[in-house]
Amino acid sequence: MNVKSYTFLFIVLLFCSCLKEHEYEPTVEDTNRLVNEWIYSKMYNYYYWNTEIPNDFIKTTTPDVFFKSLLFKPGEEDRFSWITKSAQENHNMLHGVVESFGFEYALAYQDTLKTNLIGIVLYVVPNSPSSQANIKRGDVFYMVDNIKMTIDNYQSLLAKKKSSFFI
Repeated sequence: MNVKSYTFLFIVLLFCSCLKEHEYEPTVEDTNRLVNEWIYSKMYNYYYWNTEIPNDFIKTTTPDVFFKSLLFKPGEEDRFSWITKSAQENHNMLHGVVESFGFEYALAYQDTLKTNLIGIVLYVVPNSPSSQANIKRGDVFYMVDNIKMTIDNYQSLLAKKKSSFFI
């Protein structure tokens, strides 16, 4: 090669090295596909009914929908297989770390029409905010966040992470 060829090659290399690198920004579909591929590999290796896993599935659906599509008997209760929303939530669950109100409760109907509900405190976690608020075993509550518990709203009221109870 002559000097002109080397000069041209040097300029081309210099120009290429000056180009800005484009950072890859994964899309939701890309992320779902990667998570779902991981789910599939774990289900294939560890699932009891791994020979029944379907081959035709959409890898870009949300991980929870994808997971349910792999179950052997979709729609039926499988108490041994579950999915969590995050690795941290899974870690907490496996290590006994749970979010709660600081007490356990049971629900009962308040009236004969079976529309209004009450909660009965069964156990109060020692040193929890509930024990510090002087909630005791046997206490009864019927309102959560100043809303009366009914058969229609109790799930959404009790699904909150923080609430105030009328005892």
